[in-house]
Amino acid sequence: NRIKRWRFPLIIVLLFIPFFVVLLVWMRMDATPREIPQYNISVVLYGQSSERWLSFDQGLRQACNDLGITKPVILVSGSEGIQEQMRLIQREIDNGAQGLVVAAANSEEMGAFLDAAAGRLPVVLVETGTNDPENPAISADNQSMGATLAERMHKIEAQKVALVVTNLQRDSVLQRYEGFVAQMEEYGIDITEWDVDASATSLRDYVAST
Repeated sequence: NRIKRWRFPLIIVLLFIPFFVVLLVWMRMDATPREIPQYNISVVLYGQSSERWLSFDQGLRQACNDLGITKPVILVSGSEGIQEQMRLIQREIDNGAQGLVVAAANSEEMGAFLDAAAGRLPVVLVETGTNDPENPAISADNQSMGATLAERMHKIEAQKVALVVTNLQRDSVLQRYEGFVAQMEEYGIDITEWDVDASATSLRDYVAST
């Protein structure tokens, strides 16, 4: 009778032992620190300062956190010219980069160089693309941005607008310019274009001297 009385609880315990063993193993595996994947990706941006890319940097950091990967180092060329940026890109390729994220200082003159780089490793372009539609480019709707600015000028009943023109060698800037000018012409608003001298240290200095 005593054996029969303990038989059922003993069977229950024996049935649950494998479950507890599996649960214990799973908890130990889950508690083991996971190795963060390392990807040798280089981000090369144009400009003399990284401040203009602050939002980009924050978005990149968030994406890396969401994907559980190491955030790549962002390199800023330190100038608006193409030679230094091309040198940085070539250096990263020679150092074994597995991928490139590039905001080109001059999409026209750097197009062939970037297309050639895309034949060697994955390249994602930011803000401006190249002549090769196969190369992925992440950009805003620049035409609409320019048109929206013109709509704003129309709403405030502007009769004549001075447009400071610079960096049209970038596709993104050129598209915004074209969208703005086309919409302004449709509204019949006069535009005076100011071409910024490349030697101007800042837009404020240029406007002050004009």
